[in-house]
Amino acid sequence: MLFIWQFFLLVLLILIPYSLYRVGRADLEYNYKLIWCLLIIFVPVLGAIAYLLVGNSKKTSQL
Repeated sequence: MLFIWQFFLLVLLILIPYSLYRVGRADLEYNYKLIWCLLIIFVPVLGAIAYLLVGNSKKTSQL
């Protein structure tokens, strides 16, 4: 039986590398990639979730 902290650790071990991979593959400027990577590394849970929710959203401009 998995305990809560073990499940949380498993999610972290999957979520952080996946979000860093997505940042690396994203079509962003170098500065934005650096900021997102630092945010994911220093604030892992919130940074990874924030990037996956809003960091990679494509904004379309209407002419």
